[in-house]
Amino acid sequence: MLLNRRARRRAQINQRWPEPEAGAHSRQFDEWQRAAQRVRRAWNAWLAADGHQRRVWYGAFVQALAEEERAAAEVERLTKREVAGG
Repeated sequence: MLLNRRARRRAQINQRWPEPEAGAHSRQFDEWQRAAQRVRRAWNAWLAADGHQRRVWYGAFVQALAEEERAAAEVERLTKREVAGG
């Protein structure tokens, strides 16, 4: 039963986020993933920091988050263009 739920969940995830195509879309998808990793690292560093370092890491987190949002928007733009047939 659990295996069937996992398989259904995996299929739902793959349906929402299909494997990226080769080329520009794949490069942008990879960049989005790297940007998300930078957000996670900056967030974790901010949580572990004290005093002045906390402010520094918060700035790094905000910057990483902005970069991740730009990368996500580019993936969305390319995906919409693919869906539209162009």
